[in-house]
Amino acid sequence: MTSKKSLSMMAASGALAFSALFGAASAQPAAAAHAGTKEPAMEIVKKMDADAIRKNVAMYAASLKGKPYKYGGQSLKGFDASGYISYVYTHANPSKIKVERTIAKQYKQGMTVKSMKDLMPGDVVFFSFNGKTPTFAGIYTGKNTFYAVTSKGVTMEKLNTKYWSKAYAGAKRWIK
Repeated sequence: MTSKKSLSMMAASGALAFSALFGAASAQPAAAAHAGTKEPAMEIVKKMDADAIRKNVAMYAASLKGKPYKYGGQSLKGFDASGYISYVYTHANPSKIKVERTIAKQYKQGMTVKSMKDLMPGDVVFFSFNGKTPTFAGIYTGKNTFYAVTSKGVTMEKLNTKYWSKAYAGAKRWIK
């Protein structure tokens, strides 16, 4: 059985590793402040700031690379585009934003990101292939990349390619 102290130590180690890999400087002080205390590890996660949550969402989105496509899917057995976004936000975001199930409804959520240059990790990028309403979406992870579910499963895509930039319909920010 794992003790509360070892849970705190594991949480601190995980936060430090997260910080080292993804530059979440804010995760390190929170973990260090709670290391060795009786406070549960999940309390550290709940105290993450918005930047750390965004990075956590982006990291979790990337960690699912290779998971299969499945029509109507919203689990590790397979995802469709909106199911993937809903799954990532449900599992990687301690504030548990309620995410709608369809691309059309997801596009109505959150704050509009005014331009591509303003994108931040964790933003949801939307695409329209009919020139009207968005029918596809992914999760922006930084440096012009996003993760989405295509027929090949969860893949990393480049936003600045002709294919994706032509279909780009906008982005939404769900983490303030």
